[in-house]
Amino acid sequence: MKLASIDIGTNAIRLQIVNVYEEGKLVSFKKLEFLRFPLRLGKDVFTKKKITPKTIERFTKLMHAFKLLIDLYEVDNYYAVATSAMREAENGNDVRRKIKIELGLDISIIQGKKEASILQKAITPNLMNDYYIHIDVGGGSTELNLYDGKRLKKSQSFKIGSVRKMSIKQRKEIMADMKKWSQKSFTKKQKILLELEQVEI
Repeated sequence: MKLASIDIGTNAIRLQIVNVYEEGKLVSFKKLEFLRFPLRLGKDVFTKKKITPKTIERFTKLMHAFKLLIDLYEVDNYYAVATSAMREAENGNDVRRKIKIELGLDISIIQGKKEASILQKAITPNLMNDYYIHIDVGGGSTELNLYDGKRLKKSQSFKIGSVRKMSIKQRKEIMADMKKWSQKSFTKKQKILLELEQVEI
């Protein structure tokens, strides 16, 4: 079986195609194709509040190229997601509908919590019996995920990223909110253990 994923981010857009092998309960993946194109949707959205006609034209061409590769590899199924730039763009849904009509390509514009849940599936196999904060810094948003072992306890998305234009004051306010959320989210027992670990270091 062949699967494909399209990640429409704030800074870049990626396509990955894999072959899936199933042997009993064991599942393995072989990468067939990986492409990354720095379209920088956030440059439009965070300054003009929408995706400009020129960027829409380039985005359509890129999605057409990805759709051709998906067809050429005879992919069985795919999942295309768009994150903060498209969900904050005033015309994000219009662009999504245009791609669906012209190319037959379905794009899901997902919220921060959904984005965090997808990341969770990728990192939980590597977690041990301990406390963790996983921080995912994107172009337009940053997701904080609090884990107790492999269990996700709390998750929060913040509007701060590597591409988003913000004043120094705005950045300080968001960083303060992130710190406050992190401290509030830990239980008393977790805070004690973290303090002990810091002392040992």
